[in-house]
Amino acid sequence: MKSKLLKEAIENYQHLKAQVRQQEEDDGIDSFSGIDTDLFERFMLAKNQLQELINPDDYFALKDKVSHLNNEIGVLILENIILKNEVTRLGGDPDFLGNVDAEGKA
Repeated sequence: MKSKLLKEAIENYQHLKAQVRQQEEDDGIDSFSGIDTDLFERFMLAKNQLQELINPDDYFALKDKVSHLNNEIGVLILENIILKNEVTRLGGDPDFLGNVDAEGKA
């Protein structure tokens, strides 16, 4: 049950954080007249709820999981580069993936 609440709190926080960032980008750095106080209050409430739900052990577990996933993505990118170089060395087109090239043409 707690993991479901934590997941919902994280999703709510991320959603509101993205909305705040978008509003900041739309208004510009020097603009203070367009601040949506309701959005900011909801964002701060979501942040407080997240901080109440997550303990340091949960936080570090999530951080380790994200770090592990980032490492896996890095490995896949390196493998892709190596495979493309090998295809090029063999005289093939590295952008041609199976029966479809990188632009989606057969």
